[in-house]
Amino acid sequence: MNEIKIISFDVEGTLVTTDFSYAIWFEAIPKRYSAKHNIPFEQAKEEVIKEYEKIGITKEMDFEQRVTKIFDYVAREIHYLGIEYGLNGYQPRFPSKVIRDKYGDCKDKSTLMKVFLNLAGISSNITLVRTANVGNMDSLPLITAFNHAVLTVYNERGIPYIVDPTVEYGLPFELPQGLETSFAMEIEKGGFRLKTITRNSGVENLNNVNNKVM
Repeated sequence: MNEIKIISFDVEGTLVTTDFSYAIWFEAIPKRYSAKHNIPFEQAKEEVIKEYEKIGITKEMDFEQRVTKIFDYVAREIHYLGIEYGLNGYQPRFPSKVIRDKYGDCKDKSTLMKVFLNLAGISSNITLVRTANVGNMDSLPLITAFNHAVLTVYNERGIPYIVDPTVEYGLPFELPQGLETSFAMEIEKGGFRLKTITRNSGVENLNNVNNKVM
């Protein structure tokens, strides 16, 4: 039997559930990375934690301060560089690799920022975006329909904010103009939400196309 080289996640939501792809992204791929580079899985995780501790998050910091600290590191210390041939166009690299190389594309930077936010006790979800300049979505969302990745970050009251860690000299809660009116798919454990991105503010900044978790 031939070895499977590539798995397409276009089947997500139809033939498989998002729990399957969540296990692939956050369990199988990190383990494969640690094996390929001869690095114990726990060591790779420890490298990420040590780098997080350098950012200087303290218990006294509020939500905005913690997000800003983490955003400043990921946006400015990790240079934006996309190497998107083959699986690199869809598969984020393991955070410890991104930290060592000091570069990454939108998927890499968003994944790293999500890990740091988790360590800071802040809830967030990877959000795939089809930017407005690409055009409307005329069919069911497939992973190939999206051309950017950002984060939906939630404060203590559950209010969501779109944060784009590829914006090197912007502010974390300042929505890049190119993202306004863009179609997005927020990936949650156990489902996803389809949204249209609107401007960040002190209130909910996302208009749900479908509030129901699919």
